[in-house]
Amino acid sequence: MEATLHRSFGLVATIVKVKKGEEITGEPIVKNVYEVGLNFSYVNMHTKGVDVLVNTVTGETITRSPGDNTIDNPVPIGSWRITLPEDAEIVCYSPFINTDKLPLKDYLEPVVIKAGNSKLMTKGTQFFLAAGGVSINEHLISGPKQILVKNDDVLVFATNDAYGFIVR
Repeated sequence: MEATLHRSFGLVATIVKVKKGEEITGEPIVKNVYEVGLNFSYVNMHTKGVDVLVNTVTGETITRSPGDNTIDNPVPIGSWRITLPEDAEIVCYSPFINTDKLPLKDYLEPVVIKAGNSKLMTKGTQFFLAAGGVSINEHLISGPKQILVKNDDVLVFATNDAYGFIVR
C-alpha cells in the first residue's frame, strides 16, 4: 500500500494505491476490516480498480468501482471485510487529518467527468482533481492537482475519466 498526501483547498486528501490481494492496515482499516458507526466521517472515492466489501455479520456484499464515493453511497453501519480482486486507487479525506473541518461531507461535492464529457464550473470553484485528466481553455491538467476557477466560468473537458471533489 502506498499513500500520498495532497493539499485540497484547506483540506488534506490522501491518495491510497493498493495492490490486488494486499492487506490494508492503517486508519480506519485494520487487517482489511473496518467498522462503520454512526459517527463514521471518512469521505472517499474510488478512482481506479474495484474492491469488494463483505459485512462480517450479515454477509451483505458491496462492490465499489471508480466514481463510487461515500457521500453519494455511504457504507452502511457495520463491520466490513475488504477484498481487492485487482489493483485499486482511492482518494480519502480522513477526519483525523482534517479535524477542524468536520463533518467532511459538508465541505465536499463528488465530481466524476467521463472521458469526452465536460462540466461547467463557475468562477470561484475550488476543484481538487484527484485522478484523470482535464482540459481547461486548451490547457491540459493531470491529477492530483488543485484547480481554482479564478476569472470566469469555465468548461472543464475530461481528456480521460476525471475524479475529484469540489471543495466548499
